[in-house]
Amino acid sequence: MLNEIADQLKPHDSSFSSETWHAYFKQRFLGQDDIRLPNGKILSQPKSTVDLDSSEMTDYITKIEEFASRYNVIINHE
Repeated sequence: MLNEIADQLKPHDSSFSSETWHAYFKQRFLGQDDIRLPNGKILSQPKSTVDLDSSEMTDYITKIEEFASRYNVIINHE
């Protein structure tokens, strides 16, 4: 699904990898964690999909599919 989004969606005529889209969707739909580093600075990282249960993962995928649909991206469900 992310490869199809990367292939078909070019915001502002720019291409983005499937990994970049994955990071974008995690930040947009799952939020982020702020991690305090030893130097006192804060690092914000998108939450991971690894910790999602099956219901949460289904919801996450549905949100990505809805996003893709709004931009006329065709997702091939094989």
